[in-house]
Amino acid sequence: MLLSLAAAACMLLPPAVARSAAACVAALTLSCSPLQLAPALAAAPPSAESLSALQKAFQSAQAGSYASADSQLSKLILEWEKTGQPDDETAALYKTRGVCRQSLGQLPAAREDLSRALRLSMTPGSRPDPAEVQRTYQLRARVNQKLGNAREQADDLTAAIARLDQLTLTRTRTPTPALTPTSTLTLT
Repeated sequence: MLLSLAAAACMLLPPAVARSAAACVAALTLSCSPLQLAPALAAAPPSAESLSALQKAFQSAQAGSYASADSQLSKLILEWEKTGQPDDETAALYKTRGVCRQSLGQLPAAREDLSRALRLSMTPGSRPDPAEVQRTYQLRARVNQKLGNAREQADDLTAAIARLDQLTLTRTRTPTPALTPTSTLTLT
């Protein structure tokens, strides 16, 4: 309806003004469309089979079966990207695979995975855990150290420290219940 009203109004305006008005309406329409289309474009949640595979991949990584976890995570990353899962979730998969690859001695591949995790964490709309982003910078700094990339290591450590400061600020702004010897904590 907005577009049809704009088209009618543009017919009454001088051509130069009509072009400017049309551009403004187009910009407004484009800026509103993502909000209106977001529910329709949202990714379907992963299947039960995918969640089971995810659990197995994380268990393999925790058990030290890094080659198995790498293979499983690679398949899951492809699926997460293909199905449009949230960037922060995909970032967590890249981060975990990066840790596995670091443990396997595949340092360039580990660095690339950790870099990809950080890029995905920074995309608009991504809502990663700030502590996980900070930890990813620490992990990449360690990989850069092993690769002999002193400048990149320093950059990552600087970014990790900056995020540590942000975490401290976030935690001081978030009120937490104070427990005293006479207080009780009730779980509901």
